[in-house]
Amino acid sequence: MLSVNHLSASYDGKPVLEDVSLQIASGQLVVVLGPSGCGKTTLLNLVAGFSQPDSGSITLSGREVTGPSAERGVVFQNEGLLPWRNVLANVVFGLQLQGVARDERNAIALRMLRLVGLEGYERHFIWQLSGGMRQRVGIARALAANPQLLLLDEPFGALMRSRVSKCKNCCWACGVKRVNRSY
Repeated sequence: MLSVNHLSASYDGKPVLEDVSLQIASGQLVVVLGPSGCGKTTLLNLVAGFSQPDSGSITLSGREVTGPSAERGVVFQNEGLLPWRNVLANVVFGLQLQGVARDERNAIALRMLRLVGLEGYERHFIWQLSGGMRQRVGIARALAANPQLLLLDEPFGALMRSRVSKCKNCCWACGVKRVNRSY
C-alpha cells in the first residue's frame, strides 16, 4: 500500500502541495487530474523519491520513501531514455544496475518488449523510433524491474489510440499498483 500523509512541498519558494494525504491499496488505479502547474508532477516526483517534501511522509508497504528505488517504476512524460543505447540496452538498464545476470535481464527485457509490441526492434537506437515507440520503450523499461508501484507521467500522449489500451493492458498484466498523472 502507498500512504501519503500530510505532504507539503514548495517549488522555488512557492507552495505547490499543501497537506496532501491519500492511501492507495494494492492493485488500485489512481489518476491525478488538475490544471497545469497544480502540483501533479511534483507529487509524482515526491512519491518516486526524486525530491523530498517540505513536510509529511510517504511510505510504500510500510517503508518510508527517502529516495529513488526499483520498487517504484517511473514512465516519464519525456521518455527519459538514453539515446546512445539501443532499445534492448535501455530496457535492461535498471536491471543491470540491480546486478541481474545478463541472460536473465535480456530474457526479461525481450519479454517486456514483446508485451508492448516492440519485438524485433531490440537493436534499433532510440533516435530511429517514433515518439510512440520511444514511449513504449520507457514503459517496457519500467515494467522490466517488476516494481510494486508504477508511476506514469502522461505516458500515453505519444501513442496512437489503438496502442493506448494495449499498453494499459500490459501494465495490468504485470500486476503492479499504479499512480497515473494526467492533465
